[in-house]
Amino acid sequence: MEFFDRRVRPVLAVVSVLVSCMTFGCSSKTAEEKGKEMAAEKIDLVKGVGAALEEKGGAAAESVTSGLGNIVNGVKKGVAKSDKRIAGDASLAAAGVQVTAVQETPPGTEPENRGIDAYLVAERKVEGFLKVTVYDVLDKEIGRTKIPFALDAEQGKYFRIPLEQQIEFGKIEKISFVFQAA
Repeated sequence: MEFFDRRVRPVLAVVSVLVSCMTFGCSSKTAEEKGKEMAAEKIDLVKGVGAALEEKGGAAAESVTSGLGNIVNGVKKGVAKSDKRIAGDASLAAAGVQVTAVQETPPGTEPENRGIDAYLVAERKVEGFLKVTVYDVLDKEIGRTKIPFALDAEQGKYFRIPLEQQIEFGKIEKISFVFQAA
């Protein structure tokens, strides 16, 4: 039995080493060779990305810029829509008058002329008074005034609506308009 043990033990040792090398992925390549292969693969990947950017980079930049332009336009429209609510009374419609836009008086306007410019459009000739009331975000009245106005048929015109100096335009959420005949 001793003879068997002397010959079998070395054979078993060699077989064990071969099996473990196959199992654990032993390779004839050194770590340096493996590193060089991995680096070469990554360099090829970077070269491919560079080539794709050269070919399609301009189109990608154009697409991004176009998208940003759409965002800016959307923001402008959103601000315009959410700026100041115009509440027109039934008396305006009965008189054939519409208020289509409101804006703060231009910067540099003398304090006594400070207020709101409102664009009014008339379907037919109209003359009377415009009672204007301004409200804050809590729908509380924060100012009012009454101005005379006259428009010919199919005419549109801006009218200056003076406000007290204490009223900050940024706090105005809603502007109500009521027509009163002369």
